Amino acid sequence: MIVTLEEAQSRLPQIIRQATAGEEVFIVPPTGGPTVKLVRVAVKSSRLTQHPDLIGSTKALDERALTQPLPAEDWAGLAER
Repeated sequence: MIVTLEEAQSRLPQIIRQATAGEEVFIVPPTGGPTVKLVRVAVKSSRLTQHPDLIGSTKALDERALTQPLPAEDWAGLAER
């Protein structure tokens, strides 16, 4: 959807609902040319995400292992190489 700046100001709640529903909204100034793109922001519940093709196919046995540093005895030998 493309709307003028004036139209966006007068219909902002409706335009926000449409953008939240997934529609891309372009707001153009009186001089023309798209200058603003209004889109929904996806909120992620975690910093760690899984690729969609892998969901359900893998399972972490220890969730803390994904975010904790390795113990020194596991990586100390790597520095010597």
